[in-house]
Formats: sequence, structure tokens, C-alpha cells
Amino acid sequence: MHDLFTNIAEEENCELYIGDEKFGDKLRGTFIVESTYQLKINDKNKNILIQHTLGAHEMAEITVELPKQSDSMKFTIATKSHISTLFSRNKDRVKITCKNLSSAKFFEENDSMKLIRAICIEAEFEPYITGSNENGSFKIRTDYHLLFEQRNLVLRPLINLCKALINRLL
Repeated sequence: MHDLFTNIAEEENCELYIGDEKFGDKLRGTFIVESTYQLKINDKNKNILIQHTLGAHEMAEITVELPKQSDSMKFTIATKSHISTLFSRNKDRVKITCKNLSSAKFFEENDSMKLIRAICIEAEFEPYITGSNENGSFKIRTDYHLLFEQRNLVLRPLINLCKALINRLL
């Protein structure tokens, strides 16, 4: 994970923070180290904030704040479990909910989204991506767990999807 974040920070010429924190019970002598990796990528004067937490939580979050959009631009991208996909007629693990037809088409045709879809099929990657108006801005938020082997493969496509959304919505 360290090499991945270092490489992306060099490629994107962005801020990188790596930190470790120790949690535990001093009396029992049990500790867990939680590592945090953060990137702050600037694209068209908008920040893509990325945080991966490894240790007790194994979670990741990516956020982008843009100017307020029309309510029709609200979207949700979620994944179905492998089991529910097995028993469903629709075998696509990724479900996109969006009222705006051009946005729905964008998500269907975007190369980064296609790669994310492929990783969802191959791995236990289960992102939850939303875009909605909150507190006077349009916030794009991606949450996902890091409990799968191919976790190093998802960060670059997610960054590229954020950049594509910034280009589309500005």
C-alpha cells in the first residue's frame, strides 16, 4: 500500500500523508497498529481527498466537493453481493441509480467505470458511490472496505472516475 500511495503522489504531484497509530490495552499488552494513508489530489481547483485506513478498520473513503448541481444529478452506485447476484436474473453486480439519462449513459460508457465493474466481478470489491447536494455543494463520496486481495487495483480507476465527474459537472 505504501508504494501505491507514494507512486500516485509522485504521478499526481499531490500531498501525501502516511501515519501509524497504536491502539490497545497496556495492562494486557495487546496492541493493534492502524495505518492511515491520505492523498489530496487537485484537479481543476477541486480536491479529491482519499483516505485508506488499515489495521482495525480496513476501510477507504474518497470525497470530492463540487458546486451545487440540479437535484436530477443525484446518483448512487452500489454493488450486490455474489450470492444475491447468483439468484438474480440480472447478473450485473453493479447497480446504478440516477434520474438524469445523460448521467446514466456517462456511467455506462465511462472507461474507469467499466474497469471498476470488472473488478467488482472478479474480486470482493464492493464500493458504495454517491453524488448528492449537501450543505450548498454537490458531494461525491465513495466508501469501500479493503478486505480483498486486489485492493491495489481499485484506487487508480476510482481517481480517474472522480476526475471524469469533475470534468463533467464543472
